[in-house]
Amino acid sequence: MPIASLQMLWGKIYAIWDPFLAQAVLKSRACSFDEFSKDFAGRIFDLTSKSSRQVHETKVLDDFNEGIHAGLRPVHIQELSVVACGYISGRLNEVASNGLEIPNLFLWVREVITIASTRALFGRENPFDKDPSLIEDLA
Repeated sequence: MPIASLQMLWGKIYAIWDPFLAQAVLKSRACSFDEFSKDFAGRIFDLTSKSSRQVHETKVLDDFNEGIHAGLRPVHIQELSVVACGYISGRLNEVASNGLEIPNLFLWVREVITIASTRALFGRENPFDKDPSLIEDLA
């Protein structure tokens, strides 16, 4: 079954298992997750009832969602990928020319990927680029 609905007191909840149908629903303006995301924001950020009410009454969540969608456009993802891959290729070129003894491959890869990601997202002035020991705090 590609889709099912469950009658609830306040309306219906839909469960979608077909990936193509799910994609179509997500693109539809008729489908809205605003109420769920507002409630989720209230719980995840432990908002007071006053702050939660302000989230519901203002456009702050809409603005946040617009920013996320703008940042995830293909052109921006490509820019991030170019920066990250540039850093990774530089590190691999160092290995090719100088050789490298890696006592723990996992830790080395974690450091390379973390620095590449944070450099792509935040630029060269990010805290992890300045102090790679902070990577351990992410674990």
